[in-house]
Amino acid sequence: MPSKETELNNAAFRRMEEEIKTRYPFGQYIAFVGVQIVADGMSFDELDAKLIAAGFDPHMSFVIHAGHDYPKYTIIYSKLTTSGVLHGAGEVVS
Repeated sequence: MPSKETELNNAAFRRMEEEIKTRYPFGQYIAFVGVQIVADGMSFDELDAKLIAAGFDPHMSFVIHAGHDYPKYTIIYSKLTTSGVLHGAGEVVS
């Protein structure tokens, strides 16, 4: 089950989806934290660096890839953790 923050960030993405299509180039990675866009970059490394520089934990962000169509509910992008595999919508299974 997705966390409340994941649900809120997903809803924010859905509300801003059309704006994102016009504002960001296809393929740009966009990170949401606290239901707002906080960083973007052309690669995960660039996005991570921007998130860290802004004081955010990259692993706690909700990331989408501009220009791609997503189903209503999905894990869009996630990273493996050292303590287990990220499953579902943000649940770590050891």
